[in-house]
Amino acid sequence: MSTEKKTREFSVDVPRWVGYDWQIGHVLRAIDQGQHEQAMNSMSTYSPAASSDFSKSNIKVGFATVKVTIADEQTILERTVDALRAEKAKARADAQAKATEIEGKIQKLLAIGHDASVLSKGGAVEIVEDDDDLPF
Repeated sequence: MSTEKKTREFSVDVPRWVGYDWQIGHVLRAIDQGQHEQAMNSMSTYSPAASSDFSKSNIKVGFATVKVTIADEQTILERTVDALRAEKAKARADAQAKATEIEGKIQKLLAIGHDASVLSKGGAVEIVEDDDDLPF
């Protein structure tokens, strides 16, 4: 059984566009100054799912060749498990915080229940309801 990690790579040419309201000079200056990321971020990527009016207000100025390297399956599995464990920990922390909040309300009600003078004077207990979906 091989322990070699298999990655996958592919490249694709992606059209890059600049809006009419954004002068191409800004993009060219950024390129000339070695600010390639700024130049790339100043351009848009058009996709067929974009607004049909996109090409009416933008100019195609070139293409970007994008190289994508996909991690091996074991690495993807490990990252997925790590993300799910982090999500689970957050859910537990959120649930514990909610349970603590509810316990505080219960203790407040029990404390008021022992103070008959509050109830006989028409005292009210404020209970704030949350809209979260926790089961308790």
